[in-house]
Amino acid sequence: MTYDNAGGQPPPFPPMPPGQPMQPGQTWGPYAPPPPRRSRTGLIIGIVLAAVVVVALVAGGVIWAVLAASGNDDESGFSDKEYTEFAGQFVTDFSTSTPTDQSGYERAIASTCRGSSARTGLENARETTLQLRKQIAASAQVQRTAIDSENRTPDAVPVIVVFTVTQTTSSGPTPKVPFTMEITVEQENSDLCVAKVDRVGQ
Repeated sequence: MTYDNAGGQPPPFPPMPPGQPMQPGQTWGPYAPPPPRRSRTGLIIGIVLAAVVVVALVAGGVIWAVLAASGNDDESGFSDKEYTEFAGQFVTDFSTSTPTDQSGYERAIASTCRGSSARTGLENARETTLQLRKQIAASAQVQRTAIDSENRTPDAVPVIVVFTVTQTTSSGPTPKVPFTMEITVEQENSDLCVAKVDRVGQ
């Protein structure tokens, strides 16, 4: 067999049989058409879902970190709520007593910082105060507490405590008397303590 093309090489495709035109969709020759391209829809959906999961995990971690940190508002590890509750309890102990039970005053002294002006003042007034309280009963009720943010430092947290005191004598109870105090709370040996007591506006 001879070939008309240069070099005597066989043509890339065999000749069409005479009298047989190519039909639509018909292929011929040694090469088949390329296979149809596979759809990538599933791959794209998988990538999008994976991205959504990653974003959700990251967002959840951030939210958890914020919530976990919200309870600790300073470097001491104590929350603002712990500071205000501690100051409120100090005021309650200091202001509540009966003629036969004055242990609240002693608890108030014990909750002050060693060597602080709060401890010195309470200890100096102990005898006079306890003598007076043998004649009356007093009860304190804390109305509200708030941290004085303007005067707050890393070492000292001033807490404003608004409270009322009702005294009962042999003549009966007296009207409630409102008081406002600023209780400065500090940290001592991993515990809170009262360092300073100031009366506000009176």
